[in-house]
Amino acid sequence: MRFWFHLSLTGLLLASLGGSTRVSAQAPDIRNIRPHFMLLVDTSGSMERKPNCICTTPACLECLPVCSPGAYEQNRWSVVAQALTGEFSPYECNSDTRIGGIYAGEYDEGYFLPHIQLPQEIPTYIGSQGGNGVLDIYLERIKQRRFRSNRSAPRACTRTRTTARTRSPAQAAWSTCSTTERGPS
Repeated sequence: MRFWFHLSLTGLLLASLGGSTRVSAQAPDIRNIRPHFMLLVDTSGSMERKPNCICTTPACLECLPVCSPGAYEQNRWSVVAQALTGEFSPYECNSDTRIGGIYAGEYDEGYFLPHIQLPQEIPTYIGSQGGNGVLDIYLERIKQRRFRSNRSAPRACTRTRTTARTRSPAQAAWSTCSTTERGPS
């Protein structure tokens, strides 16, 4: 009995000292797997208002940003757009009433809140947009897919090329939509 015990112990010892192999659980490196993600962003009229503003009147006009030279205030949409796609330098805005022009016949024509245009939507804007947004920083680490969830909306938008002058084509593809340019519905 002792003989078999020593023989099996010697066999186990020799087997453990034998050639070692690489553990296959070490590949692939998880950092090389690009994740899928989805952004859900509110695009309702409330995004035209200033962040952290408390309405004191039924129309809440006191929460609309001021868009005049030297006193440009940001609305909620511009804060989201800059967090995702980079800061505008300098920031400017324009309050655009939704009557006629590009709004003629559109679903939002006559909406009681004005559209606060982002700098890239203003034809005379000469500033630039930095590449310091979350999507710019993690561009190479995510899988990119764009889709519209509201197929009934009659207006789609194309990506603007205003920022393409200062950024690479891949980064410029993340720039926010312009209401002055339209793509296919």
